[in-house]
Amino acid sequence: MDTASAWMFVTRWGNSLLLLPTASCIGIGLWAGGEHRVAARWVACFGGAVLLVLASKVAFLGWGVGIRDLDFTGISGHSTLAASVLPMLAWWLTQERSPGTRAVAIRAAIALGIVVGVSRVLLSTHSLSEVTAGLVLGSLVARAVIPHRTVANAHARYRWAVAFVLLIAGCLTGAGNSDEAHGFVVTLALQLSGHSAPYTRDML
Repeated sequence: MDTASAWMFVTRWGNSLLLLPTASCIGIGLWAGGEHRVAARWVACFGGAVLLVLASKVAFLGWGVGIRDLDFTGISGHSTLAASVLPMLAWWLTQERSPGTRAVAIRAAIALGIVVGVSRVLLSTHSLSEVTAGLVLGSLVARAVIPHRTVANAHARYRWAVAFVLLIAGCLTGAGNSDEAHGFVVTLALQLSGHSAPYTRDML
């Protein structure tokens, strides 16, 4: 595996095709386990972050709203998702473990999220400012939602089934390719703005 392929493998762990379903499963699992407040907070904070990312991308693609000096055309979705969902998933999976083990798992997930952000820059998909914004936003979501306690949710088999499907999907599919999601955002931006073509980074 060459360097570019290695970074493509890393970057897929922030892809919306993987992490949006994972985030939904976490919310459903928490709600079904009786943790309604945590589930509601997760849906509200995570959903708000996703909408903010979408709004920033639509604003640029549709109307050219960006920051030229920072090379900023919108918040990195991969970075936001990786920084929010991966730590939340690590916390969710380690409910039966000791607080120390849980903390290590969450820190490892945070580190993976940062590496995903780095991959976006090295693959020339996003600028440093866009990735930084995504990592900060995602981290704020995780920090706001993850409680400092063990939750009542005891659906261990369900939780590990979600993690297994995520792992298999990430390893065996082309989940690093986000053309479908990007195409949706471009279409939305053009429909809302009424323009025939999207703005590009060169037009900042």
